[in-house]
Parts: sequence; structure tokens; C-alpha cells
Amino acid sequence: MEEELVSFQVAKLAKEKEFNIGCDHYFTLSLTEKIHKTDGTSGPFGWKGGELHTEVGYFINDHSKIDYSNSNWFMCARPSQSLLQKWLREVHGIIVEITWQMCSTDYEYAIIDMNNPPKYEDDIERIIGFKTYEETLEEGLYEGLKLIKGLK
Repeated sequence: MEEELVSFQVAKLAKEKEFNIGCDHYFTLSLTEKIHKTDGTSGPFGWKGGELHTEVGYFINDHSKIDYSNSNWFMCARPSQSLLQKWLREVHGIIVEITWQMCSTDYEYAIIDMNNPPKYEDDIERIIGFKTYEETLEEGLYEGLKLIKGLK
């Protein structure tokens, strides 16, 4: 069994919200294009604009000696879903709760902001209709990140 890593969309938003915990995986996205004379835009000497790569290696967002994002490249840490879920809860007080509905056999998520907790259980909005736990958590993490205010 392996930890599920977040998608690029979630990783990019996490970086914007100042997620800065070291991870063993990261994304690189080419913002420009470099044509190599011999082999076009392929290979180690060239790249296409918009080319996205998943990388294995230690990475921390916005770290001056690790994050080489610039006008040609965007880089961001790719945490596991569980690490990002824990960071949201412990740093920002945002809980992403996943439940399974026996009657529909679907998963659902709810986001609880502990900085502004609901008064009643019925006040919690639940989004239903997902077939896997991981798919549900991915969507919940994205929506939870959007609740973080006042950052980048």
C-alpha cells in the first residue's frame, strides 16, 4: 500500500497557500520552450512550453537552495494527501472529513473550519458522489486550501 500523492492542481494551490514542508516528490512545469537543434524539443537539452514532469527528490516550496522556480520553470512540492490533510488541520484549523454512505455506496467530504466552527451538525455542508476515498480526499483538500485567506 502506498501513500496517494496530490495532483498538480492541488500541489500548486498548496504552494500558493504557503505549504512549506519538505516532500520526497515534486512537480516541474516548463513555462517557456527551448528547442534543441538535434532532437527538437525532446530530451535533456530541450523542452516544450507547458510540459509537466513529476520528480522524485527532496523539495521544499520557496526554499532558496532547493526551489529553482524562475521565468522558465515553476516547481512545487508534491505532498501525500495525508500530509497535506494534517497540515491543513494543524496549521490552519481546517478539517477535511471523509465519510462513506452505505445507502448510495458513495463517498462524501465535509470541510470544517475550526476557526469558525458550525453551531450544529446540520450546518455542515457535505459534498457527495465520489467513488473512491482518494478521489474524495483530493477534492476536499482543494476546497479546503481555498479557505485559507490572506496569503499569496
